[in-house]
Amino acid sequence: MEEIIRILIADDHPIFRKGLVNLIEATPGMEVVAEAENGEQLLRLIDLYQPHVVVLDVNMPKIDGLTAATKIRFSYPDVKLVMLTMRNEEDVFNEAMDIGVNGYILKENAVEDVINSIEAVAAGQTYLSPAVSGHLVQRSYQLPKRLPEFVHSLTDTELRIFRLVGQSKTSKEISEKLFISIKTVENHRTNICKKLNLKGKNSLLKFALEHKLED
Repeated sequence: MEEIIRILIADDHPIFRKGLVNLIEATPGMEVVAEAENGEQLLRLIDLYQPHVVVLDVNMPKIDGLTAATKIRFSYPDVKLVMLTMRNEEDVFNEAMDIGVNGYILKENAVEDVINSIEAVAAGQTYLSPAVSGHLVQRSYQLPKRLPEFVHSLTDTELRIFRLVGQSKTSKEISEKLFISIKTVENHRTNICKKLNLKGKNSLLKFALEHKLED
């Protein structure tokens, strides 16, 4: 017997949220275990209900969707994230991809895309609304021009930390921005230094400033 996909919906518009819930609940093999109307409530409910998939809006009160997604990605790495957005904006898309969301769909296409996106991410795949696929092409096209060769040895988290070090952020500031402990930041910094063969107390800061990466 296949496991039911447990889903948490987070959106501050009750009519839109209820429409998603009704659509998902009518789909065999899926169950909406909880609803949240803001990012703060979402972060409380995710621990309580342990969903497999979280469908969340970019724009929510108290804690926005991108911030909530960042927290979820670090605290609950196995939870799949499907981001909803009203506007097709490349910068928001890129930030969501950097966070590590598994699905990205436009609200205007949600009725057509939400079920497919949940099925895809639950199966370990990535799902993008066709309307935003051009951003992925642009993102892939820009990657070799924006990133020097050495960064390909870094994980996504290490790359984010490297960028922040290049912005002269301290380990404390990085930990607060990424919602991880200072010790975890220091461990990542040590791993980055090993991968880049950097030695000395301020070698990473100097290297990151000399090879500053665009966001």
